[in-house]
Amino acid sequence: MALTMTQASASEGPPRFSRRHFIKLAAAGVAAAGACTVGGGAYALFLEPNWAALERVEVRLRGLPERLDGFTITQLSDLHRGPQVSEEQVSEAVALTLQQQPDLVALTGDFVSGSAGYAMSCAEALHPLIDHTQVFACLGNHDHWTDAQAVDEALTGTGVTVLRNSCREVADGLWIAAVDDIWEQHNDLDRALEGIPDGAATVLLAH
Repeated sequence: MALTMTQASASEGPPRFSRRHFIKLAAAGVAAAGACTVGGGAYALFLEPNWAALERVEVRLRGLPERLDGFTITQLSDLHRGPQVSEEQVSEAVALTLQQQPDLVALTGDFVSGSAGYAMSCAEALHPLIDHTQVFACLGNHDHWTDAQAVDEALTGTGVTVLRNSCREVADGLWIAAVDDIWEQHNDLDRALEGIPDGAATVLLAH
């Protein structure tokens, strides 16, 4: 998904999702996880690896400095490197991402499926992104179901900044924050947003 950030006027009202709304959604996601273990597993194994789509979305972001109007983030998610997804397929997704010429790339979890042994292969396929732009990531449930620390280390070792309930300023006046996996209840929104100035334009990543 390619997201283009544009300024939002003060008259447009509050953001659609508040912290309370986010926490409610997180709780709903955790509650649903136990009820769809079999279906969710089949979805990850058979559907997501063969489903690639590019969607362009314009996001109106309050507090975004005028000089950053048009700042583009490309989000890449659910790569599921594993028995059903080869390193070559991940590389194809990376090539498509680079074609968008983003100012920043956001990787939002589920880098592996079945085994954390695929983490290094996935990270190596993602490495070309580092040569072109800033790359930030959060982890997903499949990363935690295998070995979250191994996935984190593989990504970090190739230059990806992994945010686990933390944040970074990515441009003067623009912040990116990320919560750790919601399904496994590792998310901490307050901690993720800690240190961001009041009113600063912020993009929140979550799997």
